[in-house]
Amino acid sequence: MEALPLNLTTSNTSALKEIIRAILDGGDMDVARQEFRTRLTGMNHGELVAAVQQLEDELGGGAILIAEKRLKDFLLKELVDANVIKKIDDYPPGHPIQNYVDENKYAAMLCDEIEKLEVNENSILELNNLFNLLAEIDIHYVRKENQLFPFLEAAGFTHPSTAMWQFHDDIRGMIKEVQVALKENNFIQLETLLNIVITEIREMAIREELVLLPTAARLISNEDWGKIRLGEDEIGFMAGVQPVQWEPKIGGYLQQNEERIEAMLVISKDFIDGNIESTAAKELIKGQLGEITGGEFAYVEVMLEKQGVSQHALREKIDALVAIYKDALGTGDLEDLNPGHPVHSFRKENRAIQKLIAEIREKSEESSIDSDWIKDSWEKLVQVIVHYARKENQLFPYLEKKNFNTPSTIMWTLHDDIRESMKYHKKMVERSNFEAAFATQESLFDAILEMIFKEEKILFPVCLELINQDEWIEIRQGEDEIGYCLIPVPLAWPDSEDATYTHPSQLGSDPLESTITDGLIGLDEGQLSQEQIKLIFTFLPVDVTFTDENNIVRFYNKGDYRIFPRSPGIIGREVRYCHPPKSVDMVLQIIEAFRTGKKDKAEFWIQIQEQFIHIRFFALRDKDKNYKGVLEIMQEVSEIRKLEGNKRLLDWE
Repeated sequence: MEALPLNLTTSNTSALKEIIRAILDGGDMDVARQEFRTRLTGMNHGELVAAVQQLEDELGGGAILIAEKRLKDFLLKELVDANVIKKIDDYPPGHPIQNYVDENKYAAMLCDEIEKLEVNENSILELNNLFNLLAEIDIHYVRKENQLFPFLEAAGFTHPSTAMWQFHDDIRGMIKEVQVALKENNFIQLETLLNIVITEIREMAIREELVLLPTAARLISNEDWGKIRLGEDEIGFMAGVQPVQWEPKIGGYLQQNEERIEAMLVISKDFIDGNIESTAAKELIKGQLGEITGGEFAYVEVMLEKQGVSQHALREKIDALVAIYKDALGTGDLEDLNPGHPVHSFRKENRAIQKLIAEIREKSEESSIDSDWIKDSWEKLVQVIVHYARKENQLFPYLEKKNFNTPSTIMWTLHDDIRESMKYHKKMVERSNFEAAFATQESLFDAILEMIFKEEKILFPVCLELINQDEWIEIRQGEDEIGYCLIPVPLAWPDSEDATYTHPSQLGSDPLESTITDGLIGLDEGQLSQEQIKLIFTFLPVDVTFTDENNIVRFYNKGDYRIFPRSPGIIGREVRYCHPPKSVDMVLQIIEAFRTGKKDKAEFWIQIQEQFIHIRFFALRDKDKNYKGVLEIMQEVSEIRKLEGNKRLLDWE
C-alpha cells in the first residue's frame, strides 16, 4: 500500500481534511495514525466538526457518513482516544438535537454496564434486563427516520439519510439475534453478538454527533425544529430519557433582557390576577424595568399564556396591560424605512387615520352638521379594515412562523371588535342618525388609536426584528392585491434589482421555471395545460381555497369574484391562522369531522350588507377513501336567489 501523500498545513481543520481524503483514496493507515498523533494533538471538537462538514460539502453524497470501515475505525479509535469527540451541549433541554445526544449518552452507559458483566448463567438475568433497555435504541432510530430525515431530505441531504436508515436496519437485525441468543442461553454466540452490536451502536452515535446532527443544525430552521419536536412525543424516547417540553419561541429571535422579562412576567401576572392595581404596577415598572422593547412586551404575552393565563383573560386585559407599560415602551427604530417598505406604508396609513379621526371629532362638535361631509368621511374611515386585512394576511403568517401566535391572535380579535363597532356606526351615519353615531363614536376612535399605539410601539418593532429582507419582499408582493387605507398605492420596493422576486406560491408561472408549462396534465377526463388550468380557476365565479390533509393552505384562486381578502402570505400557513379567532373552532371541527370520515360536506350562508354569501366545505378523498384535504368554496349568490321561472332565450342587449 502506498504511503499517505500528506502535505499538512498549520490549520488543524485543513490537516484533518487531507488525512481523511488520503484514507478515502486508499492511503496507508499507519501513516495516517502517525500523522494524526504527531501533528494534530491539539485538535478540538469544533475543528473536527468543521473538517468533516467541509468534506461533506466538498465530496457530496454523504461520503463521510457512509465511509468504508477503514475510515470509520480511524475516526473511532484516534478521535475517541484523543478525547476530541465529546457530547454536543449547545442546545437547550428538550431540543431534538439534545434529545438525540442525551439518548446516545444513555445508550453508552448501558453499553458500558453490559461490558462489565461476564456472559454466563449468573449474569443472564441482568444482561437480559440491560439489553432490553438498550434495544430501545430502535425508538431513537425511528424518530430519526420519521422526524429528522424528511426535513433533511427536503434540504437535499437525501443519500446519506437513506444509507443511515440501512445501518439502522442492520442494527435492528443484530438486536434480534442477541435477543434470540439471550432467550436460548447461547453464551458463546451471545458474547460475540454483544460485542458486535455494542460497537455498531457506538459507531452510529459518532456518525450522528460528528456528521448528521451538525448537518441538521445547519440545514433545519428553528421553526422546523419546533415541528420535529411536536412529533417526537408520539413516537417516544428511550426509557432513561424523558425530555422536557421545548419549542422555538419568540424569545429565540428577539433581543431581550432576561432579568427584565422575569420581572415583567411577575408584574403582569399579578396585575391580570388582580393582586396589584394599575398605579402600583406602574410604580414597579418605573422602579425596576426602565425602558422596555416591543419585543419584550410581545414575548411576555406569549409566556403569560404558557403560564396558564387564558387568551380570553389576556384579551380582556390587554388594553389595561398596555396602559401600565405605556410610559416604559421605547420608540423603536421605525423612521429610517424607505417608501414602499410595508411598515412605512402601515405607518403612513396610521397618520392618515389619525388625521381623519381628528377631523371627524372636530366636525361632530359643530352646531351645524354637514351630513354629506360626515357620510363621506365615515366611508373613508371604514377603509381601516383594509389596513387590518393586510396585517392579518401579510404580516401575521410570517410572525406565526416565529411562534408569535398569542399577540397576533389577540390583535386579530381586537380587529374584529373594531369591525363590529365600525359596522354599527357606519349604519347609523348612512341612516343620518348622527346623534346615535356621535354618542358612541369616541369608544371606537379610542380603540382605533390604541391599535395604532400597539402597532407602532410593539407590533412593528417586533416585525422588524423577526422578519428578514426576503420575507419583507414577499409581503410587499402581496400587498397591492389587498389594497390600502386612505393612501395611494405605495412605490415599488425594494430596488429594481430585487423587484423581480417571485413569491414561492407563484413559482412555475414563468415558462423557464416550470417543467410542465408546455405540456398537458392528464386529468380523469381530458387533458389541460397549466395555462388553461390557471384560466379556469381565474374565471370561476367563486372563491376556491384548498387546504391539504396536514391543515396547510396550499392554493386559492385569483379571480375577479373575491369575497374576502386573500394574499400569497396564506400559502403554506396552517389553516387555523387564516380565519378570524371566533370562527377557528368551527373550522377545525369541520376538518376533524372530514378527517375521521364522519362528514363529507358542510355549508353556511351569511348576510353581509347587500351581499348574501354561500360558503361550502367539501372533504377531498382519494380512490381508497383516504382524507386528502378540504375544499372551501364561497360564492356571492344574492342575484341567484332572485331568480324565478325559466329563462330559455338569449337576451343580450
